[in-house]
Amino acid sequence: MDRVRAAAGRTHLRRHHPTPGPLPAGDGVGTHALGAQLADGWYRGHIGFDGGYRNLYGDDVAAIIQLELTHADGSRSTVATGPEWRAGAGEILFTGLYDGETVDARLTTPGWSAPASTTTPGHR
Repeated sequence: MDRVRAAAGRTHLRRHHPTPGPLPAGDGVGTHALGAQLADGWYRGHIGFDGGYRNLYGDDVAAIIQLELTHADGSRSTVATGPEWRAGAGEILFTGLYDGETVDARLTTPGWSAPASTTTPGHR
């Protein structure tokens, strides 16, 4: 079974520290993947009433991700975002705190976050 560690309900002002725990067993290098889907949320989405505000805290859609691993032998390694990471548009066309979300499932890229994937959302 896949383990998903989500940062649901977090604001942009806090870091997400998931509960430590083992990842599912793999059969070697390349058996796990780390992917993220981003949306406007509190940071740059519409907030407030009577017109409210957009981009209140900024206008970038970005993520900095760091996964720290402790191996069975006690050694540690880090997987972090960098220039080798790929990005692209996905099936989420719009999302808002008050206005819901618009998704075009035809734009879904199956397997985009799977191990050894060569696809990028929005680039098939």
